Amino acid sequence: MDVMGSVLKAPVDEFENYTSPMRVLARFFKKSRDAWKTKCMEAKRQMKGLKNQIYQLKKSRQNWKEQAQAQVKELEILQAEFEQFKAKVIEPPMPGGVKTRPLRAR
Repeated sequence: MDVMGSVLKAPVDEFENYTSPMRVLARFFKKSRDAWKTKCMEAKRQMKGLKNQIYQLKKSRQNWKEQAQAQVKELEILQAEFEQFKAKVIEPPMPGGVKTRPLRAR
């Protein structure tokens, strides 16, 4: 019982340095603690929101990057097809060959 008495009395001894009544100190410390908790919870909420925003931005950036790479590949394929088509359609004129006249506009 002597141990319990000293354990319970220890925190009270720390408050002997304060000149304000215990009820006033208790109210002040509770208000201070509640303000700290509110501030901490708000910071955690804001941090979670920012982490989610970073995740979404990374995901979006990766999506745009993949789309751009796919379009570059498609462009290369289309350019190769165009070059093949151009080589077939536009043949160089044969020397001494038949000359054609330009089409008239109607």
